[in-house]
Amino acid sequence: MDYCEPILGLVLDNESEKAIKRIRAIPSFGNMLAGSITSGVFISLFANNNPPVASYNIVQADWKFYSEAMRAIPLITKRLVEREIDTMYWHYQMPGNRDHKHEKFWRGLKNGCKLQ
Repeated sequence: MDYCEPILGLVLDNESEKAIKRIRAIPSFGNMLAGSITSGVFISLFANNNPPVASYNIVQADWKFYSEAMRAIPLITKRLVEREIDTMYWHYQMPGNRDHKHEKFWRGLKNGCKLQ
């Protein structure tokens, strides 16, 4: 992570506050997605099945696909954060929205500065 230069006098506006709230909610979304995938697999294995059928379902399940889906979740959540940051960065470069301090803040996040 690069040095993150302080931005004196920055007061986040309503748009930035909402974006930060959305960014902070993304890990919960990832956890919910992981829980949903796992619940779906277990329901398909065990719902309304007797033990022999459930055992057969466990053996026949596509565990490789399940593991690939679970490994993709951090990549999905990372990309959602990146997209939110990119959107806000470009928002403050547009005519009518131009704000140097906010642009600098979002550029810092884009380059690896972390939210406290």
